[in-house]
Amino acid sequence: MKTFLFVFLSVAVSVSVSVPTAVSAREIFVIAGQSNSANHGNAKLVPTDRRVFSFDYSNGSWRPAYDPQPTATGNGGSPWPAFGSRLARRLGTGVGIVSIGVGGSAAAEWLPDGGHFWRFQAALKALGPNAHVRAILWHQGEADVYGRTTTAEYVKTMAALIDAVNAEAGYRIPWLVAQATYVNFEKMGEHERARMAEIQLAQQLLWSSGKALRGANTDDLIGPEWRWDGIHFNKRGLTLHGQRWADAVATQLYPGRRGD
Repeated sequence: MKTFLFVFLSVAVSVSVSVPTAVSAREIFVIAGQSNSANHGNAKLVPTDRRVFSFDYSNGSWRPAYDPQPTATGNGGSPWPAFGSRLARRLGTGVGIVSIGVGGSAAAEWLPDGGHFWRFQAALKALGPNAHVRAILWHQGEADVYGRTTTAEYVKTMAALIDAVNAEAGYRIPWLVAQATYVNFEKMGEHERARMAEIQLAQQLLWSSGKALRGANTDDLIGPEWRWDGIHFNKRGLTLHGQRWADAVATQLYPGRRGD
């Protein structure tokens, strides 16, 4: 019995020392939104920097941030290995990714009375009180274009969501909101462009009001060069998407900082 106990404890100590030590040296980002924030690309990316890890809130574990990301929907690729690798090199530090996006989700579905708020709760709880989330990266908007959400409605929803998540965390987490509204309508006319413009304006108002910071813009990445099915990104699109997020985060949160 004593021998068994000794072996068990020695293994437990080995695990607990190696993982949290690495985690403590990371800048942690929670990433939410719809399919282009999750694992719906047609190419799975792998980090090019060893300091980039992903978090699985279902079991509280970290692992290298290869796709698919553990707690977002889809089984394909994401922009986050490219994001983490570029940011780690720029900052000279580790990057922790907590990806919780849900394909097809509208902004209102993430509110406390919606179907996805629990994902924020689960991630924050599993990270624990000693893990400081550096920022939340929000990449979403296409579903609200489809749903004909107005500018005012989107701004109101996002303001409420930001407040609710920060209250859940117990501290103010900066939010970076992307410009993400492109929908591959069968017919792209004046009416369809106006619907996209409603959400684009809402995202811009969140920036200008100071409620959120400017995130990546992917509305200009259009066509087969970037998107494999007209909506979701291919390898080239995922890579540039992730790099743009890294540049946005570095500009907004770490101005002038250079690492490696």
